[in-house]
Amino acid sequence: FVAANAFIQQMADVIEGYRMRANAVVDRDRPTEGTSNRDARHLAVECDICGVYPIRGARFKSLAHDNYDLCERCVRTEAT
Repeated sequence: FVAANAFIQQMADVIEGYRMRANAVVDRDRPTEGTSNRDARHLAVECDICGVYPIRGARFKSLAHDNYDLCERCVRTEAT
């Protein structure tokens, strides 16, 4: 029980750390300076095509479907 509480607190600290950072939304067709998320780790997000978890680097969300996320590799593969 103590270990579970410590883990929950650790995850809360991680989430708060991400919340404090300015993570801009990036449009792959209109990237702007200073908005690169190549080093990002999207915790609790899985690519809906290849299943990679968590998504690292660019994450692409669907504007037409709720809870539909893709990793950069799958976006590039689907675009060709």
